[in-house]
Amino acid sequence: MLFKLNIHILIAIILSCFTTSVFGTTQTLPEGIGSFTFGISNIPVTHIGRDHSFTELTEYTLLGFEGIPLAESLTYKTYDMTFSYGVTDRFTIAIMLPIMEGEAVFSDAFIATVTALNSDLLKIPPKTAKAQAIGNLTLGFKVRFKDHFALAGGVSAGFLKTGRHGLKISEAKNRFLELPTAESGDVYNLAVLYDLSVLKQIYEFQIGFQHTTPSYENIFDNQFFKNTGDTVALSILTTLPLSKKLSFSLGVTQLLAFPDQKQEGDGSWATIPNSGTNALVGNLKLTYMPYVFTIFDIAYKPTLNHGATNGVYEFPGRFHTPGVVTFSGTILFPIKQK
Repeated sequence: MLFKLNIHILIAIILSCFTTSVFGTTQTLPEGIGSFTFGISNIPVTHIGRDHSFTELTEYTLLGFEGIPLAESLTYKTYDMTFSYGVTDRFTIAIMLPIMEGEAVFSDAFIATVTALNSDLLKIPPKTAKAQAIGNLTLGFKVRFKDHFALAGGVSAGFLKTGRHGLKISEAKNRFLELPTAESGDVYNLAVLYDLSVLKQIYEFQIGFQHTTPSYENIFDNQFFKNTGDTVALSILTTLPLSKKLSFSLGVTQLLAFPDQKQEGDGSWATIPNSGTNALVGNLKLTYMPYVFTIFDIAYKPTLNHGATNGVYEFPGRFHTPGVVTFSGTILFPIKQK
């Protein structure tokens, strides 16, 4: 196994790509109305950090292979499916399922070097390695207390944890791209949403919080219990109408990921150096609503600043993306008449 997705680094960006059926605005579905949203996000990786260094992906090398670049490209995609239902005009519930896909293109020099070694310890990688895995289900809700104030939340625990966690050592060594798309611990999300009107222009404010209970980590021979640091997201978004069916949204999100902890042999918890990070992410979104029951969004979320470059995680490192492109479509339909 040569590449492993780092959940802590991408989790806030993936959270920001969740469909707006539960998170994103104070609006809730009308009573008896359901919606289905399908979203696709593309996440290219340009930099990777490991062992307190942060370099371009095309210059990243493995220990013992100095001077030989590992890969030409690394890209992740997420496919998010969300079903929502308006229990009342002010209370909406939803179930969300993410599917993640990864693709790594290894360099010719690295493949040639591994082939020449002819070692059983490191298998010859293909030119392109792909992997796909289902993530954890999230059960979400949104309650609108006033016309411009709402509370949203989500939980992934118990039978909802359908995702893949770390592979066993024997399995991981035979894989070139691993997608542990879920924490073994429980994950809880909570967000406060508020719409503020200034000179007839609506500004959407959101404060989001994510907490993960202690989970088991498995990276090669590094097996330990960990406390994933909490993640906080502060965002603002405003929408400008371009026509009756078309609108443009502009916003920004400040992401804060607090330090992780690792359990020591005596049962105590030790903070992992430099494991906390922050990122400033923009949000440019174009929305097309051809009918009252269909909505299409295309968004670009550029990474404006990434704190991972200031202090790299000791292991397994951090991935940096210049930006995420997301496309989603939503259809509304009646389920129950009032």
